[in-house]
Amino acid sequence: GLLILLFILGLILFVVLFNLGRTLLTYYNYQIQLKKQHLTVSYGLTDSHIIAVPSNKVQLFQFQQNYFQKLMNLFEVKIKQIESSENNKKKKGLIVPGADKTELKKIFNVIYQSNLDIKSNPYKPHKRILLLKFLWLCIPAFIALMAFYFSENISYSWIILPFFAVSYLLIWCGYRNEKLYIESDFIVLKKGIWDISTTYLQVSKIQKVSIRQSYFQEGKHLGSLDLDTAAGTVTLFYYDFELLQKLANELLCKIEKNKYKWM
Repeated sequence: GLLILLFILGLILFVVLFNLGRTLLTYYNYQIQLKKQHLTVSYGLTDSHIIAVPSNKVQLFQFQQNYFQKLMNLFEVKIKQIESSENNKKKKGLIVPGADKTELKKIFNVIYQSNLDIKSNPYKPHKRILLLKFLWLCIPAFIALMAFYFSENISYSWIILPFFAVSYLLIWCGYRNEKLYIESDFIVLKKGIWDISTTYLQVSKIQKVSIRQSYFQEGKHLGSLDLDTAAGTVTLFYYDFELLQKLANELLCKIEKNKYKWM
């Protein structure tokens, strides 16, 4: 047991040091220039990179923060551009590996000429999704139990219980952290278990709005909403169906009324 514990701690330490070294080498001498509606980033030690991002090309703005980053007031920022798999060419935007709250607001303001603060009340997915994930979690637990039984090691089957409990605890934490905000010009989705990510989707960047509803969701008036952009799809799972219909109608009305110039 002591050897297993030391092995796990050593593995965690190795992963942390490896990621730290890789980050330092990748983003060595990281510099970012903020101009009017334009960002320019340069970094790299052995392989130098210079990335220019015009604000009108930004499709999704995302930042994330874990517990330790929160103590240091740091955020990892991801700015996603148009993504295309044609001829293996992908423009994924850029990553700011460490920005404090003030720098985060400045970057957001340069791109959108807007405030980062959220003023609306949050919406939550339905609690039924916890039951669904509980049932899905029972499948590998049952398979593991059968494996112990047929291998004549049923006395070790108690190991399944703590793994099951920890897994479901993580699922519950993910549900607790997920929140949807509807701002005037943005759809804001916050979710995650350890790394809490917040995604800002500007209404003008939405290309397609679609609502999905399975047979089991119909009885509970639930559904899922897909918001397609040139950088990927933002999906809302197991929300109230009337809320999704209202949101879809409002988005389509804004897009049709304002006739956004998509770029």
